[in-house]
Amino acid sequence: MVGKKYKQYKYNPFELYNPKGLNRVILLCDHATNIIPAKFNNLGLSKSDIESHIAWDIGAASLAKKIVTKLNSILILSGYSRLVVDCNKPIGLPEAFIQKSDGTIVPGNLNLTKKEKRKRVKLYCLPYRKKIKTIIKSRILNNTIPVIVSIHSFTPVYKNKIRPWHLGLLYRKDKRMVSLVLNEFIKKKSIKIGVNKPYNCELKSDFSIPYFAEAMGLPYILFEVRQDLLKNVNGINMWSKTISKLLCQITNHPSTNSILPPPKDIFKYYKRKNKI
Repeated sequence: MVGKKYKQYKYNPFELYNPKGLNRVILLCDHATNIIPAKFNNLGLSKSDIESHIAWDIGAASLAKKIVTKLNSILILSGYSRLVVDCNKPIGLPEAFIQKSDGTIVPGNLNLTKKEKRKRVKLYCLPYRKKIKTIIKSRILNNTIPVIVSIHSFTPVYKNKIRPWHLGLLYRKDKRMVSLVLNEFIKKKSIKIGVNKPYNCELKSDFSIPYFAEAMGLPYILFEVRQDLLKNVNGINMWSKTISKLLCQITNHPSTNSILPPPKDIFKYYKRKNKI
């Protein structure tokens, strides 16, 4: 859904999909939509800019919803474009209010004051994060160790460089889930896998997985699917089936039934970088 210049949307900072899902997997979609509140006048961008990968992870929300339906799990999706505020970035970093993305200047993000940034965070980011935290806590209180799965997509070409991977598997320090997925993919030689490709999972570039999963010692994985593979219903169905099957197989593994001692650097880093 594209945030057209004069169209008004009901304020909705997150979407909770299949809220009664019983599966221990909790899916997150940080860049689910390209909606920009009308008051921002599309941040000075064209319609084609807002429809492009700079505004959202194309296909990620549709993929995540299909996976949730197959697993009977729960999904939390962000409600606004990452160009308004990036819910997967520490809010104290400039990248949370990006001024230039893949060569495109974002005029509405130039010269933002601290007050303007804080207001965006309060309205368009914190409700999403609070909902994630609430759901994770409720699972733990019910003696369930949740598995956190983040769904993203990436553009096939970035800065004139071709990205050959079909699927990226991202982790920071806890490799439990990634190792299990790699073991399952040994037989699928037709799928080109990138471990921590096309990005590394790092504190300076990510928030949701380190903060909501690794900092609590929970098993997790971040999937990155190439966007051209999600351009139609057939592609979305195929990848949802593949990922759902994988998750069904590996979330029963004994290694996912424990909470690890959390790394000490996460909260220390975000204490400094996750404030304006």
